[in-house]
Amino acid sequence: MRKKMLLNLLGVMSLVGMMAGCSVTPQIVVLEPALTIQSSSIGSEQAVSVKISDVRLQKYLGMVGKKGEKQAPIMTSEPLENIVKEAVSEGLARKGFRITDGADMTLSIAIQSFQYERVDEDWTKGVIIKSVMDIKAEKPTGNMKKTFRSEQEERVVFSPDEEKNAKWLNEALSRALSKILSDEDLLVYISTH
Repeated sequence: MRKKMLLNLLGVMSLVGMMAGCSVTPQIVVLEPALTIQSSSIGSEQAVSVKISDVRLQKYLGMVGKKGEKQAPIMTSEPLENIVKEAVSEGLARKGFRITDGADMTLSIAIQSFQYERVDEDWTKGVIIKSVMDIKAEKPTGNMKKTFRSEQEERVVFSPDEEKNAKWLNEALSRALSKILSDEDLLVYISTH
């Protein structure tokens, strides 16, 4: 009996030792935002150029691993501005706009922030994903500027894996872009000459 307990204890201690030596590896997530917007004809085939810039200081989305210990970045599989441009162009087309380079109407989006942040509390862990995007719609007669903010929080008991992080990041980006593409003032402005 005593020998069995000693073997179990040695097994647990070696498992803990192996886990302590594990390194945290970077996560590369595929972002494919699913827009939750209604199709419409508000665009009336109005030509629109879409320009996206990623002005974030850090090009990674956030870090995995415990704060103050080993951490690794969460990165996208392709540049965030490309992902946003494709989604926004698709969304505007669903609203009846014709996407083309060199149009008199230009919709510019500056990605100020798209950030994944871990929150560790005593018994639970959490993730907060925040985004800030500045919009500028320009046409020969003037321009319109607006800032869109979005925040999503998730609570978990165990640290989320790459699959869960990808799911949450996709949901957050989908929600942020859908909010922009559902803004009635913006849609009316870019649909009028």
